[in-house]
Amino acid sequence: MGRHAISPIIFRLHRRRHELEVPVSVHMLVSSQTWDAGILAAISFENFSGRRWPLFIHEDGSVTKIQQAIIQKTLPGVRFVPRTEAEERMAGHLAKHPKSLSNRNRHNLFLKFSIFQRLRRTSDLSSWTPT
Repeated sequence: MGRHAISPIIFRLHRRRHELEVPVSVHMLVSSQTWDAGILAAISFENFSGRRWPLFIHEDGSVTKIQQAIIQKTLPGVRFVPRTEAEERMAGHLAKHPKSLSNRNRHNLFLKFSIFQRLRRTSDLSSWTPT
């Protein structure tokens, strides 16, 4: 029984904390293959830390509208960052760094690097799942 079997049950039963969020944002990069593992990672992180965190879920351009809706329903208040939005912002931030800008298109992990170089108080919550 893998995460694909147990995830829907956990998603239905999960309730986010209602307390104030910690002043450090948590960012995660997900794909259409890892979005459910990402939700499980966020749920576990909040559960075991005992706190509510400002969650930012960045997607690599492959997450479907249905998957996005499940993410937002399971993690109310999450800030979902579509790839198109991230690309627009990063084009301006990396305009003076053309090599870094071109690397963003080489592999999805370069997306993560570009996210964090602009942020000061963040945590990276990664969900690594072999496919």
